[in-house]
Amino acid sequence: MVRVAPSLRSQKGAIWTKNQVNFDWWEVEIVFRVNGRGRIGADGLAFWYTTQKGDYNGPVFGSSDRWNGLGIFFDSFDNDNKHNNPYIMAVLTT
Repeated sequence: MVRVAPSLRSQKGAIWTKNQVNFDWWEVEIVFRVNGRGRIGADGLAFWYTTQKGDYNGPVFGSSDRWNGLGIFFDSFDNDNKHNNPYIMAVLTT
């Protein structure tokens, strides 16, 4: 179990692997729980599988707005008030 960020306003966290993945075939299983002190939830979280480590202070779920690889976004907050959250989106770029 890893706590990525504390249950406080405007906090963020990240976990990076130190080793490059060199497999032709792979899969990942992610199990997560979002909880806190009874307040409205966070903006969301992302899983990144990219050729380079992202910018930790970037505008896209805490990383760079340009990347080569896969980004899977779990968006939990209705920023635009369109009532279309939560949602899951995957973006693959090359």
